[in-house]
Amino acid sequence: MNNALLRIQGLRTYFYTEEGVVRAADGVDLEIFPGETLGLVGESGCGKTVTAKSILRLIPDPPGRVVEGSVFFEGRDLLKLDRRSLRREIRGNRISMIFQDPMTSLNPVYTVGEQVSEAFRAHRRIGRARALRESVEILGRVGIASPERMVREYPHRYSGGMRQRAMIAMALACRPALLLADEPSTALDVTIQAQILELMKHLREEFQTSILLITHNLGVVAEMADRVAVMYAGQVVEKCGVERFFDGPAHPYATGLLHSFPGMARRAGRLDPIPGSIPDMVRPPEGCRFHPRCRKALPRCTENPPPVTRLEEGHLVRCWLYE
Repeated sequence: MNNALLRIQGLRTYFYTEEGVVRAADGVDLEIFPGETLGLVGESGCGKTVTAKSILRLIPDPPGRVVEGSVFFEGRDLLKLDRRSLRREIRGNRISMIFQDPMTSLNPVYTVGEQVSEAFRAHRRIGRARALRESVEILGRVGIASPERMVREYPHRYSGGMRQRAMIAMALACRPALLLADEPSTALDVTIQAQILELMKHLREEFQTSILLITHNLGVVAEMADRVAVMYAGQVVEKCGVERFFDGPAHPYATGLLHSFPGMARRAGRLDPIPGSIPDMVRPPEGCRFHPRCRKALPRCTENPPPVTRLEEGHLVRCWLYE
């Protein structure tokens, strides 16, 4: 724990709406070590993206706000860092983020080269001409064909896979220590998806960059991750090594998530979906938040939040079954 590159403790990020307070991240504890990839998995709406955006304090205020917790990165609590230092020293420099939809993340009125150059100019303090040359080089390294020409094109001239590569180029421009990858292969066909994942693996090895990989695709987790953290209703319910996860996780939700994955269903002979739907985050269930959908729920699951139990080194689970 002491040598973690990033350590999140007790993170609570809430959104204040007319319907009430949405507890999007409610006591999240995570750590990422140098050079590793942590897969953060769970259903849509469980708080994965909110957790990642909270690290860089990108939560829109209002209506959202980080109300509690700490995010230590290289020994500094990012939640207490002044915004000028956060912008100049951390965002895009030491920590970069790949957002879900590259088309909405790229500005349509600027060329891709201008947008990639911005990272070089902001953090390396170099001139426009040199920044453009650096942009050509990084676009070439992420597999953009004819980067000298494509650097002057606008985002709408790029295919979906090329836009995702451009986003990766922007994120890696300053060789960050940590990359937050939010569904980096979403909406891409399987061939392009495989290319993007292979690219990320290669760049991780080249730059020794740690990755927080946010996804609901367990195939991507199996391909990329060293460890897995499972989120449900704003909380991390299990953390373990990737082999342990696919051999058989401990939490009933993680088990259900695995059994609803088509690859595992082929082994079992059929899909086994989790009944019900994610809870209302304004009024989450009392006790364990998964108990209304859990086939193994105990009476006390409805009364008190479960403790976090250490099953073995590096394997933690939030469940009354193991208390």
